[in-house]
Amino acid sequence: MTGSPLCSAFLRRIASHHKESSLAAYPLVAPASVVIGRDPRCQIVLDSQLYGSVSRQHARLSPSAVSPSGWQVCDLDSANGTFVNGQRLQGCRHLKPGDQILLSQAGPRFVFEIRSPTQTTSNIPLPTEPEPLSLTPSAVSLPDASQSASDALTLSQLFPILSTGRDLTRKAYLVPGIITVSFVVLMFLSIGKPGFFNLLLAAYIAGIAYYFVYQLCGKQNHGGC
Repeated sequence: MTGSPLCSAFLRRIASHHKESSLAAYPLVAPASVVIGRDPRCQIVLDSQLYGSVSRQHARLSPSAVSPSGWQVCDLDSANGTFVNGQRLQGCRHLKPGDQILLSQAGPRFVFEIRSPTQTTSNIPLPTEPEPLSLTPSAVSLPDASQSASDALTLSQLFPILSTGRDLTRKAYLVPGIITVSFVVLMFLSIGKPGFFNLLLAAYIAGIAYYFVYQLCGKQNHGGC
């Protein structure tokens, strides 16, 4: 095969029917042959509804050591013939770039092409590189000092009573609580002194009863229920 190994051979389809929308270019890679026809086992399968005049195995393209391009086309005893540049093919024929191959008079048309590596790669879109990230001040958010300060523990969180100390004087249970604690402490101190213990207990019960009645009557009456 005398074809240049630096070039690639292709068989490009030419639109010859109004129903054909997307036509492809088929690469030819030695030493494999390419058979064209309606048979599903062919390398290039044609639609039977569009090309009823094409045989099941119509033509074959194969490598040739004596062909200047390295390839030849052979008719496979098709019923309606294979035409190269308008001339009916008898047997096989060496191909040269630009040769048009027609399968039957009303069949599909192909063009044999030789492409250099630059032509082959120029038709393939190169993958695009991702755009670099732009690290602008608006794109990067850093924690500010106010946020750090709000996340830090404060004394009021550790000791909640410090944050409510100003409101304790307005709580209704403050005075009874202080009095109760005081009486409990005095009762513990009066253990062993029955007279003093009974006096403290009576005073505490009387004070609690008076406070309870005072709260029921309401502070606004100041002297009567």
